[in-house]
Amino acid sequence: MKRVISVSGSEEETVEICEKVAKLSLECSFDSKVKSTDGSISSIMIKLYGNDRNKLKEDHKDILAIITDVKNKYNANKKGMFTYKLNDLKTPVNKDLIIDALKYSKIKHEYIKEDNELLAKITAQELDDLLKDLQEIYVDLSYYPIGSKPVKNAIVIGVYISGLEMDEILELGLEEGCFREEDDRIVLNMDITKVKNILCNSKKSI
Repeated sequence: MKRVISVSGSEEETVEICEKVAKLSLECSFDSKVKSTDGSISSIMIKLYGNDRNKLKEDHKDILAIITDVKNKYNANKKGMFTYKLNDLKTPVNKDLIIDALKYSKIKHEYIKEDNELLAKITAQELDDLLKDLQEIYVDLSYYPIGSKPVKNAIVIGVYISGLEMDEILELGLEEGCFREEDDRIVLNMDITKVKNILCNSKKSI
């Protein structure tokens, strides 16, 4: 038995669909061709094989779900928002930090808890760049004696939004009473939301 699924899209879309389907380790084959003269649009044909009708049906549904997820990632809905599965993000950054980065960057977004999905008015490439920036700051933070995760998130988002250096943000946080030093560690000393507002509203001097 065989089922055939055809889908068109950008090169990014079709490549990602093939990669995700391949990870399912199904008995299938891929055929592709370029549809546009500039090579930006291509189409793929996925041929799915199997002897068990029910399993073939379930595998077909799984592939269609992948196609839907990828399409929603690269194509905005009517509100101009793209849909991202947080489990599929290439750069590992914690959810709260991502949401804060979008909030303080004034990027329209919505988190769907039951599906662990993020809807945001930001393209896949822009989101990837944002995540890489956050991860880089977070790695730098490992060299400092910071306490809890909320404190770390507040400092990272402060550096990202304000453009200040890590040392400057830490100094500002201590001066403003956001943090205090306790047992050789920097810990929270104020409501976390107020801390984020203070750090994010600070400006880098030119």
